[in-house]
Amino acid sequence: MVHVINFSESLEHELKELGAEVAEKQDAAPETAPVPERTLVRESIRSLAERAEVPPAAAEGAPLPASVPTSPPATDSPLPAYLDSPTVEPEVKREVEELIGMTFTAGLAKALGAAKRRPPFIEDAFHDALVEKLIPELKRRGLLR
Repeated sequence: MVHVINFSESLEHELKELGAEVAEKQDAAPETAPVPERTLVRESIRSLAERAEVPPAAAEGAPLPASVPTSPPATDSPLPAYLDSPTVEPEVKREVEELIGMTFTAGLAKALGAAKRRPPFIEDAFHDALVEKLIPELKRRGLLR
């Protein structure tokens, strides 16, 4: 399990926003058919991604800025299992890892905006990786029931 001790102030705020989004979705879900937490977190991330701004100078597939560290602090790889397929290019894994690193260094909104500039497969893999990375943290903070 990954423990990130010092979140940036921006990420702290974004985690609270994500937690509020998840809580809203939990409250809206019918009690007779509870929605799995992974689904709730993934839908909340997608909702935040829709609101994330894409910097105007960013082109599709443009490399991440050199000033952004490309790996998150203290990590086990949260990459989805389907990225381990021999048909998936190593570049795809690297881009998803860079986006995860960007989340912890530049903030969730910036990473979601950067993911929008990537092909849909990379964006979806990034969202899946975020779900795995953020669920334990959201639970620890009491933001996920």
